Order: sequence, then C-alpha cells, then structure tokens
Amino acid sequence: MGGYGAPGGFNQMPPQSSSKKGLFIGLGVGVVVLACTVGIVLAKKAHDKEQATYGALKTVCSGQGVAAARMYTPTGLPHRVVGIARSTAGGEWNIRQSLIPTGRRSPDVAGTDIVMCFEPVVEQQQGTCDTWRTRNGIRVPGSTRNFPRVQLFQPVRLVSAQTGVTLNQGTLVGGAPPSCNVSYGTPSASTFRGSAPDDDEVNTYLTPLLGP
Repeated sequence: MGGYGAPGGFNQMPPQSSSKKGLFIGLGVGVVVLACTVGIVLAKKAHDKEQATYGALKTVCSGQGVAAARMYTPTGLPHRVVGIARSTAGGEWNIRQSLIPTGRRSPDVAGTDIVMCFEPVVEQQQGTCDTWRTRNGIRVPGSTRNFPRVQLFQPVRLVSAQTGVTLNQGTLVGGAPPSCNVSYGTPSASTFRGSAPDDDEVNTYLTPLLGP
C-alpha cells in the first residue's frame, strides 16, 4: 500500500526538507518584522502630527497661555479640550490627545479653550494580601508571600488655553485593586495592582464641569 510514515498513514504529508522549513520560518519572521516596522512608522507619524498640530499649547500647563487659542467662557459651549501630560514631576509636557474622550477633543489650537493637564500617576497602597500555595487542598509550608494592594490616582488640572489660568483641579481615581479572597494561579505584585484611570474616568470628571 502507498503512503508515508507509519502504516495506515495514507493522509499524512510527505516530510519537508529542512531548507523548505527554513524558508517558511524566514518568511514568517519577515512578515512579523515588516508589520512591526510599519506599525512603528505609522505611530511616529501620528505622534509627530499631533505635536505639530497642538504643540504651541504645551506652555499652558506651565501657566503660559497662547493668544491664538480660543477664549474660555463658562457658557461658551461646546468646550473643546486638548490633553497634555508628563510622566515625571517637573518633566517635559507632551500632547496626549488619546487621554481625552473623542467627542471633547479640539481640532486645532484656534478651537481650543481648555487644556487638561495630566500629572504623573500616583500609587497608593490599600493594604496587603497574603498568598500561599496548596497541595491537595493543604497549605504548603514556607510558601506564604505578601503583596501590597495598590490603587492608582492621577492629579489633573483644567487650564484656560488662552490665559494659562487654572480653572479647576482634581484627581482621577483608577480601578480598585483585586480582592485578596480569590484564587490565583501564580500571583505577583502586578496581580494586586489596580488599573490606571481611563477616558471614562476623564469623562466622569469633565461632565459636571463642562457639560455632557
């Protein structure tokens, strides 16, 4: 009877040569590298465009307004916002429109009446969790480990784009850290770390101040 491999293996594919396997692997790696390169290039272009469009507003979070921006008035609806953030205290400010809910983003400097300044995220410990391994439902001696439960907070300010005057300041609250009373496969410090504040939290903060 015909076929390859063990008896009965009539539907099996013939073994491939190592050169063909190498070709397939090489093509796969090449596609992945190309996709990553394209992704990096597109991300850089988007970043550069964002900085070029709104870059003049980076001084606003340091108290220096921009004359070309729109004047803020409480009744001047709809308010249009640009997000600016820094990752370290005293660090450089950078445009971060992704932090602002889509419907509130300003199209350009001239249309911006408010800048939202995002300070670095602050970690706050909310107790600790003891964890241990079990075998057949019995705690393994010496396996106990202790991890902090950490919640993330982010101080923010709303600043008049034209004058640099602070209009409001507050703190965004991240997600609560996971509970201790849960079974985890292999817990680590990140297991008990809450999520960072997201654009839903930003919208919750902005709505009573700027309207829906």
